[in-house]
Amino acid sequence: MKRFYQRAIKDILGNRFLTVITVVTIALSILIASSFALFFVNAGDVLNMWQKGIRMMVYLKPGTSEAARLDTKYRLQSIARVQEALYISKEEAMARLKEQMQHHSALLENLKDNPLPDAFEITL
Repeated sequence: MKRFYQRAIKDILGNRFLTVITVVTIALSILIASSFALFFVNAGDVLNMWQKGIRMMVYLKPGTSEAARLDTKYRLQSIARVQEALYISKEEAMARLKEQMQHHSALLENLKDNPLPDAFEITL
């Protein structure tokens, strides 16, 4: 077995140019295949986001009255190409954030007050 390893090392050192060309060719092949795979995965994610539609957040000032909130919702829905204007209370926004950050929940545990504002999520 030792003889085979010695022979392999001797052949590699004896044909350095061919060895380098082989290693470079394999590395470039892997790089090209990985680049295409990465491109198609990212392109698929972008297309999925486009299918969901463009979303925009409109944040309300703290202490906004119920009448002002309803008026804002009516005005937002009356804008051309607005598909939906969904009201998200600060409590619901915190629940969403906690759900999205399940692995980093320790960051949110020490909050005394909810820092998130009331908002409208607009789908265009």
